[in-house]
Amino acid sequence: MKSTEQRKIGAGAWVALQRQRKRAERVSVSESLEERVMEKVAKASQHVQHVQRGAARIWRVAASTALAALIGGLAVAAVVMSRRHVVERGKDCDTVAVCMTTEGAKETDGASVAFEGARLDSVMGVIGAHYGRCVCFREEKMKGLRLHTRWNRREPLVMFIESLNELDGLRITDERDTLFVWKGGEE
Repeated sequence: MKSTEQRKIGAGAWVALQRQRKRAERVSVSESLEERVMEKVAKASQHVQHVQRGAARIWRVAASTALAALIGGLAVAAVVMSRRHVVERGKDCDTVAVCMTTEGAKETDGASVAFEGARLDSVMGVIGAHYGRCVCFREEKMKGLRLHTRWNRREPLVMFIESLNELDGLRITDERDTLFVWKGGEE
């Protein structure tokens, strides 16, 4: 303690504490008492460590259980979503007629795709996926529009967009990473 702190408790209290200290130094403690006290301290310390280990074990079990529940939930969600996706694709399969053709006798990779009576949303989905674009329809009713067209995968996207924009009532633009589709005449 600092001398300024000693004065704060008062002179009488300070003198009493010094006397108590001198008396405690004169009292002899038997070795058996010292050993018993040290054993109790050791046992208490071991008990605290045992309790801490038990609590840590409980937390690990709880964390493992929570992680297993989370992974299980994600797996169930994936299965449900994949089933829904398969059902939706199954509904649209009869509306899309796609056949691969080659442009010449030497070509075997199927560079040309014919869409016959296909829904516009299906056609644009295939085109968008090939060129790495998202497709945004400004009007829902445009998705059901059916087309007969041919697309060459080797041509740039601009060529296909220009050919579809020649149709009355259909406009497609390519902005950044999105193909926007809307009813022709609206800009």
